Amino acid sequence: MTASRSWLFVCGLALAVMAPLRAAAWEAWPEVPPPPEAEVAAVASNMVFNGVSMRATTFKSSRSSEEIVAFYARLWGKQAVTGDMAGWRVVGHPQDGYYLTVQVRAEGQGSTGHIGVMRITDRDPPKPGSDFPTLPGTRVPNDIRYPDDRPPVRTLLLINSRTPYENASFYERTLAAQQWQKVSHDACRPGASQCTDRYVRGTQNMDLSMASGENAQTRIVVILLN
Repeated sequence: MTASRSWLFVCGLALAVMAPLRAAAWEAWPEVPPPPEAEVAAVASNMVFNGVSMRATTFKSSRSSEEIVAFYARLWGKQAVTGDMAGWRVVGHPQDGYYLTVQVRAEGQGSTGHIGVMRITDRDPPKPGSDFPTLPGTRVPNDIRYPDDRPPVRTLLLINSRTPYENASFYERTLAAQQWQKVSHDACRPGASQCTDRYVRGTQNMDLSMASGENAQTRIVVILLN
């Protein structure tokens, strides 16, 4: 599991943990102290993951993953929740209407990880990808928006049991009906294991990448620039 995919996985885990929590009055985004002896870089100062607003940073530290978890467990005290998930150590806790998470694993002589801050809300977030056309039986694990980017960016991951060709044909018909114009020239052919298409509508751009994978499943990645 890559670092980016693992980050999205733990985002989903944190959303499950947050589900029974009641939103408090929102304060300013809480600052999460960096782990000891670490280099920290921003991933997103404001993104919306499956309908939940959050911030994300990544870090590398010369300290071990056990020391990182212990640092945050001491910092957050009795409210800290720790666990192991898919090769990562995870520690989190609620604070002032937000849920803070740190995921970390060993790397070299030290560790690497991610820090996330998620806004808790009493309202159920919209179903991921509910406003995007899909073939029957399609799952949408990830629907991510970056509203502060210029232009704003949205990425979706779709998974279904149709072939790349069937998906490409569906989107060519469906998007044409929504006034999208196909500008890519390589036609997706029956039996192809991977297809890519590009569409434009006014100032909007959309890229679709469809690839067959394990268990006869096709993964469709959509990148939409508004």
